[in-house]
Amino acid sequence: MFDLFYSSRETPASIKNQGNILMGSGKFPEAESMYRKAIALDPRYMPAHYNLGNALRMQERFEEALAAYEAAHKLAPDDYEICMNKGVTLIEVGRPADALVAFSRASELMPTAAEPLVNMGLARQRLGLMEPQPSPGQANPGGASPATGTKENLDAAIGLYRRALSINPDIALAHNNLGFALLAQNKPEEAAESFRRAIGIAPDFDDAHCNLGNACKALQRFEEAEACYRKALAINPGHVKALNGLGNLLAERGRMDEATGYLQQAAGAGQDNATPSV
Repeated sequence: MFDLFYSSRETPASIKNQGNILMGSGKFPEAESMYRKAIALDPRYMPAHYNLGNALRMQERFEEALAAYEAAHKLAPDDYEICMNKGVTLIEVGRPADALVAFSRASELMPTAAEPLVNMGLARQRLGLMEPQPSPGQANPGGASPATGTKENLDAAIGLYRRALSINPDIALAHNNLGFALLAQNKPEEAAESFRRAIGIAPDFDDAHCNLGNACKALQRFEEAEACYRKALAINPGHVKALNGLGNLLAERGRMDEATGYLQQAAGAGQDNATPSV
């Protein structure tokens, strides 16, 4: 009898492969449907769960993507790529502590790879930036000061980025995020050098140009800071942090007429969350 849903020759692997072709064409919802078909045919077919996670991530449906990666991870707990993508998705849903566990497992599975170390650094950095700051006069119930926890996480992040760069010095993201952590520790000169290295590797890295602007501003190199912000905006005109950075710099330099336009664009574009790059 003719089957309207599956042909007699269809297998989970063949359906998954159709999904992969759709993914390669940027047809993410259609790819998602194919992966779900493959899972319906064989719920224990790990590649379909994993690729479903990828399709959902591309649609920015991060919680659903995480569920798909979790399903894949249960079927293949020692798969490096699953651990990495699960960790990145955990970062995207605001769970850096859980992401650190996933990236640490990936590093165990591939000890000579630099990428898990970069991502572990990102997770530690996000943990440092999330440290709660008590109100004036309010005791910290944990005993240690929040600033101590922040410093420990930033120190750990810096160490992880440097370990990654000792394996592969050409990772622009690692240089950028190292610079971000150094800037958070009030080391703008060192931070600026890291941002320049990132730009040397990836000249169109908009975040690195913006972050270099922040470092130059901290060093009171205002003309250079302005040029950096403008370069970031030339690459990405909607870069909120660069719009805010340039607007605030111009306002502080008494150029209010110019500043207003950039600040209004930033307000209309969305939140300016100061975080390292993923």
